Amino acid sequence: MPNHVRNIIRIETETDRIKEILAAIQDDGLGPGTIDFNKLVPMPASLEIEKGSRTDRSIKLYLTAINPAVPYFGAPEDKVSAEEFERIRGLFNKSKWNHFGTAMTADEVAKELDLMKKYKEPTDNLFGLAKQALGNIEQYGHMDWYDWSCEHWGTKWNAYDCHYDGQNELSFSTAWSAASPILQQLSAKFPDLTFVHLWADEDYGCNLGRSEYLGGELIDEYLPSQCSEEAYGMASDIWSSDPLEEYDEPEESEELEV
Repeated sequence: MPNHVRNIIRIETETDRIKEILAAIQDDGLGPGTIDFNKLVPMPASLEIEKGSRTDRSIKLYLTAINPAVPYFGAPEDKVSAEEFERIRGLFNKSKWNHFGTAMTADEVAKELDLMKKYKEPTDNLFGLAKQALGNIEQYGHMDWYDWSCEHWGTKWNAYDCHYDGQNELSFSTAWSAASPILQQLSAKFPDLTFVHLWADEDYGCNLGRSEYLGGELIDEYLPSQCSEEAYGMASDIWSSDPLEEYDEPEESEELEV
């Protein structure tokens, strides 16, 4: 589970404009008082592919199949030139988290295919995920939803646990980090208004701050020293709770969770 970061958007304008803003950014399935990051920075649908072992397996097999130096896997029509192979491999390795070599061994290919059969993974479109990931990199700069959302939303998931106070504050949670790029886009969409963004990690006293936007630009920012008295006070205000109460040790019980 990630650390939850509580975000507050404070909108400094009259009620009618606030209603307009809430309607423009709402999650249509949940209604006003929520925020859907796609309303401000839409995620391309093709990025919504699995991030994990199945996609990595498809990429490794695909790179092996198209490698012109590999005789034991891949049809002749799959092969590309050495230059094109290095270009494609370089695209897959753009992310600091990815490292795909030049080819799997024949034994490794056989083991991967056996695993796919064992777990009944479809093999009729063996390289489908790899080709989609490659297309995503070429078009959007990222192979899947994860890296794209971290760059464009500032966090890996959409907003959750949304709450509108009925006046001028909308709060929501994000995973690991604040949704700063979203605030910048919101400010650009309503350039005549000032938006204040406050955020605090559930790790009290760390990863928190206050920023102010106007016309799509950051015009002010305050980041208190980590674990300072100010930081604890700000976290307590944003989370509307006392950190000492939050982390009180539970009473002893005969039943223990594993």
